Amino acid sequence: MLQEKPEIGAMRDQGIPHETPLSTHAWHKNMIFTEFELNEMALAAYEQAIQLAPHEASLYYHRGQALEHLGRISEAQQAYAEARHLGYDC
Repeated sequence: MLQEKPEIGAMRDQGIPHETPLSTHAWHKNMIFTEFELNEMALAAYEQAIQLAPHEASLYYHRGQALEHLGRISEAQQAYAEARHLGYDC
């Protein structure tokens, strides 16, 4: 009888598909894509909120977080600077 590799059992316990290496790769790729989409949506929401409340410092901070997760570091730094300018402690 074949024994299951411990890492496969751990993957199943975490709800990670484990049928083939390709399915695992596809699952991870989908998670990254989903996270990217969420960060894009979050960024759009923060930008809209900033239009409605341009003096709300925390919105700039959270916009910076979304930008940072998207790899847009210089834009994130600008958002953090604006948050600090408006009094947010970051």
